Amino acid sequence: MDKLNYTLKVEEIQEIKQKIRKIKRSVINLIEKANVLRRKRIVTKYSTLVQAAILYIVEGLSFQRLSDVMAAKYGVSMSDTAWKKQIIKIAPVFYEVMMTYLSSKSEEAESNNILGYSSYAIDATDIPLEGKKGTVLRAHTVYDLSKKACFKAHIADIHTGESVKLHSVKAENLYFADRAYGKTPQMEYMLENNAEFVFRFSPSQVRLFKNVDCTEKIDFKSYLSQDNTLSSIDCFFKGKKSVIKLRVIISPIPKDKAENAAMKAKKKSVRKQNKLSKDTLIFAKWLFLATSLSDVIPAEQIVSAYRKRWQIELHFKRSKSLLRFHRLRRCSYNYAFSIVSIWLAVTAFVYLLFNTLFSRICRDISSFNIFSLFAFLIS
Repeated sequence: MDKLNYTLKVEEIQEIKQKIRKIKRSVINLIEKANVLRRKRIVTKYSTLVQAAILYIVEGLSFQRLSDVMAAKYGVSMSDTAWKKQIIKIAPVFYEVMMTYLSSKSEEAESNNILGYSSYAIDATDIPLEGKKGTVLRAHTVYDLSKKACFKAHIADIHTGESVKLHSVKAENLYFADRAYGKTPQMEYMLENNAEFVFRFSPSQVRLFKNVDCTEKIDFKSYLSQDNTLSSIDCFFKGKKSVIKLRVIISPIPKDKAENAAMKAKKKSVRKQNKLSKDTLIFAKWLFLATSLSDVIPAEQIVSAYRKRWQIELHFKRSKSLLRFHRLRRCSYNYAFSIVSIWLAVTAFVYLLFNTLFSRICRDISSFNIFSLFAFLIS
């Protein structure tokens, strides 16, 4: 079977539709317990409200268009303002129900450990706002790399920095993260919670030392070999209460990608109007990883495992592009929070369908373009 060009059969589509109805009924029952519809005037069924929320995201509708569609398709005539109020009401409940439901189903799934650990990728994605510079919200996300498609997100304003402290870090699990998390306080927090980590970091932003007394700072340039070989070194950093030992792996970036990395560093320097140092340009061509994993695990395996972190980037790209959620219409913070909640809830819904129906076909939802078909079917 060619997983990249897999086409669903009629029988499989019918099976999906049955599963959609079953999951929707379970979700609707859970939302009903929250008593969102206290006064049932025009919208009397929770199924109608859930369907309206899904349509709003999947089809990229305005509230005026949503009002027209719901009147024509479901016989529910309400103003666009009334629909907006109802969607905002259901948003946080819908989000919490789907996150809980997705997590519970993920626990039943078979685990595919990385380096012998249940592994997760941590990252965040910004939500731009139309007609306004910058972004308004940030979805801080933990993506499960060990099992079928599963994630947990924390929505916060743009001023909340990326931090592992925003998530429930579990002991004896392995976490991967990019340079935004590669700071010694974040590494110390992981160790305090008995969690293993592999974080990318920038040598110019982290103070690491050769000796346990922390008197001799590491010169990373001295470890960059001319023959582009991988190296692993032990070092130390000053924690809040004690000196902490750390393992650093330095690996060359492939030549074709190294040039692109250097170009990105130059563009970033121009954009931020900062002077680009020679060291920054040199370091851009190397991968610096800080890890709590012992020397028993070869450095090559750790570098290879870190590449799996890219799945969380695919998760963001997939859920944004296929749900056409590139930016929010200009709105208030509370409204933006509600719409992002529904977007994440719909993404979780699609993942549930994938996990339930396609475990025998492949483990990664990005292996073939089934995401967009699921999004179409639930709408």
